[in-house]
Amino acid sequence: MDEHDKWRIEELAERSGVSVYTLRFYQRQRLLPSGEQDGKAKWYGPPHLARLERIRELQAQGFSLAAIRVVLDETAAPNAWGLFTAEHDERLSARELRERTGISASLIEDLRAVGALGDPRRSVRARPSYDATDERLLECVRRLSRLGLPDAIIVSVVKGTVEHLDALGRHNLAVLFGDSGDWSPEERDSFREHLPENMEVLRDGVAWMVRLLQLRSAQRLLMLSGELDAAAGSREGRRNRRK
Repeated sequence: MDEHDKWRIEELAERSGVSVYTLRFYQRQRLLPSGEQDGKAKWYGPPHLARLERIRELQAQGFSLAAIRVVLDETAAPNAWGLFTAEHDERLSARELRERTGISASLIEDLRAVGALGDPRRSVRARPSYDATDERLLECVRRLSRLGLPDAIIVSVVKGTVEHLDALGRHNLAVLFGDSGDWSPEERDSFREHLPENMEVLRDGVAWMVRLLQLRSAQRLLMLSGELDAAAGSREGRRNRRK
């Protein structure tokens, strides 16, 4: 680091317009790297200032600190960043979502309350923000409504699906990145050592596995519904014969 570009944290705060307290908070949140150690002093420079400017840009877009941490994670696979940046996503207000989909405000709010709608990348302090994913989901909801399903039943189905997928995600996260799972410390260390270059393969492999298992689950559900229909028909036949 050039001598002219070495600043103490107080000078970095002055140059960036961010308080020293906030800078230390960003460090605890793994948003801002620590300064370069030189004896008892830590020195900061232009890369730290550039990172703070990027954090400010993302905050202005409404991103939460958790999402910003992922966006700035230099070890993440490049294709994974798109899950959080989505710079070309169209952001929609609740009113625009209602107008485009024809779904009532009360149903939209119920679906948002169970975690099905709303961009999770955005800060909870920001106004609720929606995007193309929410619009496509509501198109599916509209098709279900046309089948005669009451709103309460649709919300119940969606809620169960959200809870199942979230539980699945937490389980896999704990197994892959936590201390659970039936593997040795050597196997775990080897996996994590090579994780940065293997992240894309891991992500795609798990994603496809989930899709295929969902297909199998749907097949079993259809078979079960057929069995229920057959049982219902058998009961109806017995009632008719008794008459």
